[in-house]
Amino acid sequence: MSVGVSSAAGRRWKASCTAAADCHSRVYVTAYTIGEVLLARGCWRLARRSKRASVRVGLRVVAVGAIVTFGYSGVRTGNVIAGAFGISLAGWENFAWTCGDVGAMLTLIGWLVPTITDQAKNVQYRFRQYLSYYRLRRLWLAFYSEAPEIRLPVDQGDPAQSRRFRSIGFKLYRRAVEIRDGRFVIRQYLETGVRESSEAHHRVRGLAGEELNAAVTADQILAGIAARKTGERPHPDRLTDFADTDPETSRPMDDIDALLAVARHLPHQRARTPHPERAFA
Repeated sequence: MSVGVSSAAGRRWKASCTAAADCHSRVYVTAYTIGEVLLARGCWRLARRSKRASVRVGLRVVAVGAIVTFGYSGVRTGNVIAGAFGISLAGWENFAWTCGDVGAMLTLIGWLVPTITDQAKNVQYRFRQYLSYYRLRRLWLAFYSEAPEIRLPVDQGDPAQSRRFRSIGFKLYRRAVEIRDGRFVIRQYLETGVRESSEAHHRVRGLAGEELNAAVTADQILAGIAARKTGERPHPDRLTDFADTDPETSRPMDDIDALLAVARHLPHQRARTPHPERAFA
């Protein structure tokens, strides 16, 4: 008798556990499905409002991932319903897990897209700074060979300051400032005839706009350096300014690009440096 009672109690306990598990499964699947629907809808709507391309792409990838996971929640919901009719959807388990894994992976990738894009842009920007720094060396040496006083003194006594001075951003900014100082030094040697003849020469070559101004400025720099060496200043009535005096700049690197355009038109020759050991500063 006791064995029969124990067996009946076990069946009742098993049935209650199964019912509880089914209830929990329904609650979980329902909450999971509602969450994925809200996620897909919210991300897709926000993607239309964002002005950043990386954010729009990331949000849409997240929305697609949430939609893919509907396959997982659909199989789970089907299991709960089919169980009431004594039907099993075990054959759909692989499909369910595939949808769940792929959807979760797409969701994570979507959240990472803006971060990865920003990091890639930072790397690209730093690479561009390094490249610009070395490409400006030719223009910097042209001024430094004639006017070494343009080199800015840097106090490297403080270790924290030394680390900042070694950064490529500071070095590039310093080189640009020294080039601007060099332009100021030879500005008083710029003769109108040089500018006019240079403009006529480069117009024949087909140059125009900012590229023409850069080519003329390069010729003016070389002529001004040569005039400073001889000490021959033009008459005040014959003085002029650089052709690229007022370039259009709206971003931090626009000024660097203007200097690079001038550097491209300088001849490929080794500039004389009065202090070779300091020429790499």
